[in-house]
Amino acid sequence: MQADLRARIQGKLAIHSAAGAYAPQGIYGKADEGSGRSMKVIVSKQARSTTRHPLVQTHPETGKEGLFSCLGYIIGIIDGMEPEEALDLLTELHQWQTRPEFQYRHKWQGDMLVMWDNRSVLHRATGGYEGYDRLLHRTTIGSDW
Repeated sequence: MQADLRARIQGKLAIHSAAGAYAPQGIYGKADEGSGRSMKVIVSKQARSTTRHPLVQTHPETGKEGLFSCLGYIIGIIDGMEPEEALDLLTELHQWQTRPEFQYRHKWQGDMLVMWDNRSVLHRATGGYEGYDRLLHRTTIGSDW
């Protein structure tokens, strides 16, 4: 990461919420019901809750520092930043995180199993599994962060 960008985020706390996705008015909320989505999404008012966390965190198993930032779930940065300034910084972080050299595009084959550590990646289903059933089993394991 560029030194100036790293210096701007070091020690900053983010405000994290699932409201934009999973609250009743979120993108997967009531308006999305009956969309034919392949996964069942359970919306909840509890998705509006917030928590604060450092943008830079140390992975509990690897000891490596990582950026804990997802534009869809961070609703602000505290420490005196104005909302517009925070959004600009989050957008800059997202542009940095999604650069081609950080991307992995999986090539699906039959009977394949893929696993990842959500604490270390951003992920998105972008296709590439045509001709196969996309069957997803999600397991969440608690963490110190």
